Amino acid sequence: MTVFALMLLSMMLLVGGIAVDIMRFETYRARLQATLDRAVLAAADLSVCLDPTQDTKAIVEDYITKAGFEDELQQITVVQEFNSCAVSAVAELGVNTIFLSNVGVDRLLTGAASTATEAMNEAEISLVVDISGSMGSGGRIEALRPAAVSFVNTVFGSFNNGSVSMSLVPYSTQVSIGEDVIDSFSNIHHDHSYSHCIEFDHSAYQQPGLNMNQQYRQAAHIDADSFSYNRSYWGASRFVCDPDPNSEAILHADVPGPITARLNAMQPYEWTSIEMGAKWGVALLDPSTQDITAHLSSLGQVSASVADRPLPYGQNNSLKIMVLMTDGENTQSYELDNAYRFGPSDVYLDDNTGQFYVDDRENGKRDGDNITNEKYYRPSYDDWTNNLPSSARQLDWTELFARINLDGHAWYFRHEQGSNNNAYNFWYNNFFTTTNQSQKNDRLISICNEAKSEGIIIFTIGFQVPSGSQTIMEQCASSPSYYYDVDDLDIDEAFSSIATQISALRLIQ
Repeated sequence: MTVFALMLLSMMLLVGGIAVDIMRFETYRARLQATLDRAVLAAADLSVCLDPTQDTKAIVEDYITKAGFEDELQQITVVQEFNSCAVSAVAELGVNTIFLSNVGVDRLLTGAASTATEAMNEAEISLVVDISGSMGSGGRIEALRPAAVSFVNTVFGSFNNGSVSMSLVPYSTQVSIGEDVIDSFSNIHHDHSYSHCIEFDHSAYQQPGLNMNQQYRQAAHIDADSFSYNRSYWGASRFVCDPDPNSEAILHADVPGPITARLNAMQPYEWTSIEMGAKWGVALLDPSTQDITAHLSSLGQVSASVADRPLPYGQNNSLKIMVLMTDGENTQSYELDNAYRFGPSDVYLDDNTGQFYVDDRENGKRDGDNITNEKYYRPSYDDWTNNLPSSARQLDWTELFARINLDGHAWYFRHEQGSNNNAYNFWYNNFFTTTNQSQKNDRLISICNEAKSEGIIIFTIGFQVPSGSQTIMEQCASSPSYYYDVDDLDIDEAFSSIATQISALRLIQ
């Protein structure tokens, strides 16, 4: 009995010892697993993982080392995409036994692994396309339309309904943003209804968004480019702000239809202002313009599903992308002198005859009719009269320049009164301010840098552009690999590649 009792006691002690070994092992294993979980969760945070100044692997290693498991860590894997980050860690744990060694088990081994993924849940995209006059040559607009349409359809098809919104920003000399957008600003000089563009000074390009309470100015409806070789050419047609409704931007569409329809309808027009397109493209991704979206939503122009766009930076881990395309380089744009933007002019129009009368008194008997100092100059006849028809009405400056180009007005309404070159210089050369290419390039780089500092991803496309524009567009992109240089008409390949990249970034649900 004594021997049996001793054997039984020994077995009980061994079993109890084995339990102690297993409990010790499980305690270490649980601690290791918890440490791995905390480490990868911290490292996968998008504010850390996608920050180029942070070392994601070092964060995992720091957690493991502080917990005393640095020797157990085997591997760390980090997979970074535009809108997601996955961090994995693998460790191997070995615990020396106390009692199990009596039955030949000196060490308990197990593996431990943990993976954390954080991904962006929504996407906002600005598609900014060049529709300047040069797009009308060499089959460029014909190549752009189907390529951009395919891009739009691919992107929308890659996201769940309501999770992606897209704005289309066509640009030429200016960006036609639409009358309802202009009305959403609380403090803007809305001088006319002929066209709907907004002027920005240099400071606007030093911030990604817009100050909705700032006093912006509507772009004057002027033609500063036409030259009147005779009186039949003094009509205005080449306006700074494109009046064609098919050139207006579309904001925050949640389905592809409105954007693809606009892409197929837009027409080439005038000069190139890449920086203005980029400014609006970025602003429509910046939460400062939420009031615009809310206003358009109240009018039924933006779906309720995206009425909260643009989202605050980082909310719902939202992805913000601008795709900026041009076929050339920045040229010039014009701003009319403030004194002649609105209010009554000194020009009258007889709607019955189409004749203009300038309230600018004759100096002596200049027209040779022996009547001195007549009151009204008639540009069509190059003479003066004292008789203003009762059917004539005084034009305001906006209507005058909607009818007459600046050169025609300066030459035939002013200069021809006495071959006065000083009058022409005043009414044309000193009548508006020109923003030149160098200024525009500086503004473009500035707004691109502002966008990138907020985490906006920028893809750029140079469509048969000169070398100088290649450099600017590459600098604007989020990295050189996000710039696409298209030498021929195969712009579809560039749009397809960008769409594929965005589609690959679609959200992990």
